[in-house]
Amino acid sequence: VPSAIPQVPTACLFTTDEKKEKTHGGQYNDTGLATLVCCHDIPLFLANVDTASEQQKYAIALVDHLTSHLPPTASIAVLYNIGCVMNHSMNLV
Repeated sequence: VPSAIPQVPTACLFTTDEKKEKTHGGQYNDTGLATLVCCHDIPLFLANVDTASEQQKYAIALVDHLTSHLPPTASIAVLYNIGCVMNHSMNLV
C-alpha cells in the first residue's frame, strides 16, 4: 500500500457483523447492482437489481439516464455482453 494512502484499521474494513440479527428478507428485494462505468472504470450510475436473472432493462435504463446528461450530438460506445440482443430490442422500440 503506498504511503500516501492512510492506513485503515482492519476492523473498519468489515461491513457485516455476524453476531447481529439479520434483517427480515421481506423488507428488501435487491439482488445486486448494475453499474455504468466510464472508460477509466469510474462508476457513473448505479441501478438496484431486483430480479434474479440478468435483464436488458437495467442496461437500457442506465444508458438512457446517461444520455439525459449529455448533449444530443454526443457519441456513446456501449460494451455489453449481450449487446446484439440489446441492439435488436432497441430497434423494436
